[in-house]
Amino acid sequence: MITQETLNRVITAQKSNLLAKGMGLKRAARDTLPDLSALALIVSGVRRCGKSTLLYQLLQQRYPDAYTLILKTQGYTGLT
Repeated sequence: MITQETLNRVITAQKSNLLAKGMGLKRAARDTLPDLSALALIVSGVRRCGKSTLLYQLLQQRYPDAYTLILKTQGYTGLT
């Protein structure tokens, strides 16, 4: 099982990596999305069309204190 300390370390590293990485070209759709703070947002599209960029920009603009956890990252061995 993954420890709280490991989880905090991974979340902190991912957040700093996202902040260091540029947010890319501003996506026009970002400003038209409704506030879904109590619901899930599903973004679909073909590969490499900007889905991740849109979500990162949305997080940065509307939810700067939100935690993100990218599960494909190495370091989750033992996560159940």
